[in-house]
Amino acid sequence: MKNLPSRERGAALFVSLIMLALLMIIGATSIDSGVVDARIISNGKLVVDSFQKADAGIGGTISLIGTPSDPFDGDDHTDVLGSADPAMGPVLFIPGLSVNTTLTRKAGSCGHSERASSNRQIGCEFYEITSQHSDASLGVSSTIVQGMRREVIVN
Repeated sequence: MKNLPSRERGAALFVSLIMLALLMIIGATSIDSGVVDARIISNGKLVVDSFQKADAGIGGTISLIGTPSDPFDGDDHTDVLGSADPAMGPVLFIPGLSVNTTLTRKAGSCGHSERASSNRQIGCEFYEITSQHSDASLGVSSTIVQGMRREVIVN
């Protein structure tokens, strides 16, 4: 066995320390990337949850048709679900949910066939339903706007 020159002593140690440092940097980057991915997934879940609650507000408002709390009575209504009967169900009482209805066009022509015998007796009212869910503590908000047509008997 030959003795190594003095200037080459510890070269293996130096190379292994450099390799170890590189592996640590790669590992730290991978962990950071995983944390960011987890945050993205969590935020996506919060947004979808908020959207579903706003969508439930639309469904809950439509379910009020024909009840004493019917918001489609020819007027604009704010906080539609807040004035509903609690017996109507839990979807009407989602925290952070507000639903408004706006009459966009009073009873007018519906576009029925001109030959229909009741053409002049039936009119249409057009409404805009705006459902908004927001949770300030989580920093999410979703708004859904949906149109609705209601046929009414006109005099």
